[in-house]
Amino acid sequence: MTETRDSGTDWSPPDRPASPAPAPAPGPAAPPGLRIPPPPPPRITLPPGVRPVVARTQPPAPMVGYPAVAGRGPAGWPAPATTRAPSGLFPSSSGPPRPTYREPHPAGLSEVTLGGAAGTLWMVLIGLLSSGARGYVWWTITAGLIAWGSALALARWGLRGVAAGIALTSGLGVSIAMVVVIEHWADGHWLLW
Repeated sequence: MTETRDSGTDWSPPDRPASPAPAPAPGPAAPPGLRIPPPPPPRITLPPGVRPVVARTQPPAPMVGYPAVAGRGPAGWPAPATTRAPSGLFPSSSGPPRPTYREPHPAGLSEVTLGGAAGTLWMVLIGLLSSGARGYVWWTITAGLIAWGSALALARWGLRGVAAGIALTSGLGVSIAMVVVIEHWADGHWLLW
């Protein structure tokens, strides 16, 4: 005799018993949709002088330098599950604070402006000493070298803002003189000798 199976019903062979229904959970039966909380853990009393080991319940401190999103780690990444002790290879934020380096002679805008005004006055007065284009170029080159030397000395002795202003304006004056040289050179006259 051949057994046939209907695809629409649950069928089991007659010699195998059907699986038993799962046993109900011990305790009162809860209505559908109501969740009964588990019972509290048993209270443990420790002998005197023994301190309990308490697990860390606070989240780890946020990482410095990364934007934090509520409930997540830096830049929205999932927060790490555990924190590891630093290896010592890289300095940690819990060590001594890093030294703060400050400029001993800071250069402010007023000092740079004062140096720029002094350099401009110097280059204009020296440029007025010349009578022609060749004299103007040589006087300007000489004045620029003297101004750069004074800027180096001022930077060495702590007036770095004034030195920067003098170097900027004297460099601009020498570049104007070089434009005059190139303009005359395009006409076929070389002014430097």
